[in-house]
Amino acid sequence: MKKFDFLLIGGDKRMSYCLQMLREQGHNVNTYLVPGDSTDKASHDTLKYYMTKSTHILCPTPFTKDSENINISPECSYEKLPIEEFLSVINKNHTLIGGAIPKAVTDTLNQKNIPFYDLMTSKSLTYANAYLTAEGLLKYIIETVPFSITGSQILVLGYGKCGSAIAKTLKALGGVVTVYNRNKYYDCKAKAVGFSTLCRLPFGNYLSEFDIIINTIPNIICQKEHLSHIKKTAFIFETASSPGGFDLNYINDMKLQYKNCPGIPGKTSPMTAAGIMINAINEEFG
Repeated sequence: MKKFDFLLIGGDKRMSYCLQMLREQGHNVNTYLVPGDSTDKASHDTLKYYMTKSTHILCPTPFTKDSENINISPECSYEKLPIEEFLSVINKNHTLIGGAIPKAVTDTLNQKNIPFYDLMTSKSLTYANAYLTAEGLLKYIIETVPFSITGSQILVLGYGKCGSAIAKTLKALGGVVTVYNRNKYYDCKAKAVGFSTLCRLPFGNYLSEFDIIINTIPNIICQKEHLSHIKKTAFIFETASSPGGFDLNYINDMKLQYKNCPGIPGKTSPMTAAGIMINAINEEFG
């Protein structure tokens, strides 16, 4: 296995385990604002120093949450690292690795001839993360709702990797699961394994039948006309990245029971999720 000089930047507990695993593999690893690891005081000079000592820069998954700053967990620091500042110190001698790297960033990297690898292009990683998300979501559901999953009417919005894993997990626990997806291919896949499906969100009282509604689609699809029919005793869970699937202004106005659950693998299974990341890195750079 090739040995590299890594710099790990920001992220959640997954990055702490990535640090351990990379060092165990014999890589030289430095860190900057990584949870659980001491870092010199954050500054441009400190970042620049560590960048000069590194060949491979491992950034968080997701790379950013606000499109302006690299994703840094408040568990580690309330310091911010603007993406613009980071891009000013990376050069063609580096390889950037991260998850869900924005197009604006990859465009800049391409202009500078800087190689990069987006972890979310790894099929093995995205499938494994989907099942960690489904498993971790159970924790949030069990801790939040006052009733059993068994027999509950559940609507899952989206039937991609995460949506299908969540739907199958909840069905296995006795949930009565309906899947929404506008894509006919995914609609057929859901029907083939026995799910009731919707190709468009219904208006009217049909939505009021659901006890739990889970979104996996990173686009607002539930507007006022949908939310107004959701019963007050229902629980809504958001697993998708920003902006999510619900109009939060109406969620708040209607006092619906809503829980945002971002980055589930990093919260409920950080060691396993880190191992999946390292496997994807090894497959790419071996």
